[in-house]
Amino acid sequence: MADFDLTTPKGRVATYLDYLWKDHAYLRLGFSNAHWISDELVRTNQPWPHQLAEWKKRGIKTVINLRGGFDASFHALEKDACERLGLKMVDFTITSREVPSRARVHGAKELFETIEYPALMHCKSGADRAGIMSVFYMHYRLGLPIRE
Repeated sequence: MADFDLTTPKGRVATYLDYLWKDHAYLRLGFSNAHWISDELVRTNQPWPHQLAEWKKRGIKTVINLRGGFDASFHALEKDACERLGLKMVDFTITSREVPSRARVHGAKELFETIEYPALMHCKSGADRAGIMSVFYMHYRLGLPIRE
């Protein structure tokens, strides 16, 4: 992460401040939009590092970031927390404002066939991207028809 240095106290504070304001994380301080899709997958909004520690205690092994892997404070903090906690982090970018491409749909199938469960998947608010991926999970992993 070129712009976010978590190796120094000053860099860590700057990263958290960026996360709080630019990513609107202050809005997510008091809630977690978490819903279990099955006994092996939970969807949620962007987790704070301390929330990832709590999810690890609940058995989560894999964290799927649907926002993508780019140089942003949320990603730097999430990646750092996953590394410290021994969680596998997977970046699977999906947008919230357009229909997923055929490649993304097939990629979702492969993702759900290959990750280690139990898993947590998230986007920023835990609704749009996490919602569509929940449908793909229920179809590909649980065998439910798309209509359901």
